[in-house]
Amino acid sequence: MKKELRRWVAFAIVGAAFLAACGSGTDSADSDTNSVPAGSIVDEVKASGLRVGFVGEIPWSFIENDGSGTFTGAEGEIVKECATQIGITEIYPVSAQFDALLPGLQAKRWDIIAAGMSLRDQRLEIAIATQQMYGFGVRALVPKGNPDGITSWTDIKNKDLTVGMVSGGNYQESVEALGIKVKPYDSLESQILDMEAGRIDVVSNAELSLVDYVKKNPDKVELANPWNYEGIGASMPALYFNQDNVELRDVFNECVTKLKESGKLAEILTKWGFDPNSITPAGPGEPKG
Repeated sequence: MKKELRRWVAFAIVGAAFLAACGSGTDSADSDTNSVPAGSIVDEVKASGLRVGFVGEIPWSFIENDGSGTFTGAEGEIVKECATQIGITEIYPVSAQFDALLPGLQAKRWDIIAAGMSLRDQRLEIAIATQQMYGFGVRALVPKGNPDGITSWTDIKNKDLTVGMVSGGNYQESVEALGIKVKPYDSLESQILDMEAGRIDVVSNAELSLVDYVKKNPDKVELANPWNYEGIGASMPALYFNQDNVELRDVFNECVTKLKESGKLAEILTKWGFDPNSITPAGPGEPKG
């Protein structure tokens, strides 16, 4: 898995450079484009292509590992659908570690972040975002048989266990505030390798990523069940943009509203294993700048 992830990341970076030089269209279905003022930032993106910062994690956004170079996943498909509606025909996905996404956005290495990134006040101090799109939770993954018998964060704390979490993720601070020992990682695969080696006791990540891993590795690990979230609530992701790109954020936010109202967002989320009932109400987005 670790080697596969490295190949995905390398392919995404090389593919982005190739597309920047040669140009390539998205593979979303055609639909009506939104009207925007001439000479706008949206027109610039239409001309140059949309650069998308992503992590390469199923089911959010990743490059297919089948040689096609297809950018997909739940948020990958949301971005592609909105790009088509807006009239953007070129998409250049660029892979990065999660905690490098916002700095890269500030440095204008990409125009948008599509990585299951929840709305947080600290993030909105340096970036702008669309409305929340949907929700998902965070769970615990344990060795097969759940040898420590954990079913909650309180169990992890009381048993003095160490949890591996993705660096910069939404819930690291909340988990640490409970008095739980947390070791940061840059990927789910590295977390699991360290748990197998006995360097950590528990892996914590978004439950959909964990469900996908368990399906592929049913004899090695399992989800801690039943699970009590104990106030560590659901993430509510949005698409993030540079503070200078208010207009680009606004047209994507308008598209998210249309996807919610048309049922297309529910269709996308269902395909990737999310609960369509987790879709948040349509809203104006996070005003900034």
